[in-house]
Amino acid sequence: MSKTIDELVKPPKESHCNFTSAIFSPDGKKIVTTGEDKTARIWDAESGKELQRLKELHRLEGHTLGVRFASFSSDGMKILTLGLDNTVRIWETESGRELHRFGGIESEPATNDKMNE
Repeated sequence: MSKTIDELVKPPKESHCNFTSAIFSPDGKKIVTTGEDKTARIWDAESGKELQRLKELHRLEGHTLGVRFASFSSDGMKILTLGLDNTVRIWETESGRELHRFGGIESEPATNDKMNE
């Protein structure tokens, strides 16, 4: 029987709000989730414990709007995030450190209305 994201991930009180995506790491040991709270978070898939929040070191968050999607690299060492702020970011999985930022993508921020067109 498969588990729901709520069964796999046990957010703390000041929780991740409105999940937008969730994906397993290549080895199945971690889950990365994204949400409207401007963060991507890494969780232990077995215990549901939060392991890491992906954020800039000098700011409270990385993306300035919600994070729409995340994906692990094939070796699980990096995570790519796509934000509603029209940035793509690459993070180091273990440290949560932002490695690269690609901004100025020539499009409007995605919204649910635009996604459904």
